[in-house]
Amino acid sequence: MFKIDTVHGNIHYEENIIRKIVEKGVDSFGGKVLLYNNSKRLLAVGSGRKPASSLQTGGANTIRINDDGEGNLDITVYLVVRFGASISKVTDDLLDYIYEYVERITGIIPVKVTVNVTGVLSKNLVRRNIEVSR
Repeated sequence: MFKIDTVHGNIHYEENIIRKIVEKGVDSFGGKVLLYNNSKRLLAVGSGRKPASSLQTGGANTIRINDDGEGNLDITVYLVVRFGASISKVTDDLLDYIYEYVERITGIIPVKVTVNVTGVLSKNLVRRNIEVSR
């Protein structure tokens, strides 16, 4: 739980609020972006075991939120981009979305937001390590 001190009193908010903001930002791309971390195994599309569309889990390893106790947020998001989507456009739009909505909802401007593209997905996952931060 995070705490913000204001002139009107204290505001407490859960880490899940920021997770939901990030998940809504990822959902706004219409399936072209999936939350994903390197620690998970991606099964091939059409393998009959698990469809790639079910990989968007929003688990603990896909979004990391650090708070230093003084309201300074450091947010890191790990994701996979489907082949054909522009990585620079996806990362820029997601960074803008996170900054705007975290400030709008919590009143805090994050100190740093990092989007780490861990791969590109077509039929198979091609590993990448592209990190964009602002």
